[in-house]
Amino acid sequence: NIGDFFLSLGKDAGNRLRVDLAMFKEGLRKMGVIMAPQDVEKVFAACDRNGDGQIDYQEFVEVLVKARANDMGLYSH
Repeated sequence: NIGDFFLSLGKDAGNRLRVDLAMFKEGLRKMGVIMAPQDVEKVFAACDRNGDGQIDYQEFVEVLVKARANDMGLYSH
């Protein structure tokens, strides 16, 4: 599940559920997700809604919910 994926990425130095690009890449690698580096960076940037160089759990969930709604035809830009 999504929560488990994010938890598997680890926590930052402040013990918060936040990941930087390196942690995100490592988490995907551990899960066997194969993506071109530039694609990983694009996904990371899309999830980093506030542009602080880290993804927090809330940002991650918001992007996934929006993507799922878009896939179901429930959301359009």
